[in-house]
Amino acid sequence: MLLLADDSSKESRRAHVADKFNIIMLLGDDLGDFSAIFNNNSMEERREWVEKSDRISADSNAVLNSLLKRY
Repeated sequence: MLLLADDSSKESRRAHVADKFNIIMLLGDDLGDFSAIFNNNSMEERREWVEKSDRISADSNAVLNSLLKRY
């Protein structure tokens, strides 16, 4: 468990963990929990990121399923 230090950014805490371990999954309830690039964006901008991500994910899944059907 990492407690909040002088720096409120989760980036520094993730970097500290990544020095010794491979991070395989991040969990959070806010985009800022995953990357600091989302911290200074409005709620509308964050929603746009999520919607764009959903479209990319859906497209990627469709491509993967198409490839798997061939084999």
